[in-house]
Amino acid sequence: MSERLKKYAPYRQIVKRHADRAFPMEIEAPHGLFLAILIAELQHATKETSLVVAPNEQEGEVLYRDLSLLEPQVSVFPWWETIPYRGVAPQATTAGQRMTNLMRLLSGERLVIVASLRAFLTPVPPRELLERLTIAVRPGEDFDPIAL
Repeated sequence: MSERLKKYAPYRQIVKRHADRAFPMEIEAPHGLFLAILIAELQHATKETSLVVAPNEQEGEVLYRDLSLLEPQVSVFPWWETIPYRGVAPQATTAGQRMTNLMRLLSGERLVIVASLRAFLTPVPPRELLERLTIAVRPGEDFDPIAL
C-alpha cells in the first residue's frame, strides 16, 4: 500500500508541502481509514509532534480510533464539555487528559494529538506557568508531600 501511495501525485504534493513546512495545511476529501493512513505516513516522515484538528468531537474520536491502529503514539486532546461561565466544573478525567497531553508536549515526546475544533480553540495555560508548576516525581523516589 505504501509504495502505491508514494506514486500517487496528490500524495506526493502533500508530502512535499509537509517537508517544506508549508503550514497550516488543509487537506480536504480523504475520509475513513485513508485519512488515518495519510496522517500516519506524514508522521513517519517527521520527528515532531503533529496536531490534527477534527471538525467535531465525534469525527475526532473516529480519527483517533483509526490512527490508534497505525500509530502507537496518538492521543486525544478533549474539549471541556462545559460552557464557560456557567458555574459547572469540567470533569476531572477531562482535566487530567488535557494536562497529560500538555505535559507530553512539554517533555518533547513525539506524538499525534487529535483535537476537535472546540478543544483546539479552548485556551490552555501558558507554557511558562506549566513549566514553573511542574514537579517530576518518579517511582521509588522520596519527596515531601507538604512541600508540594
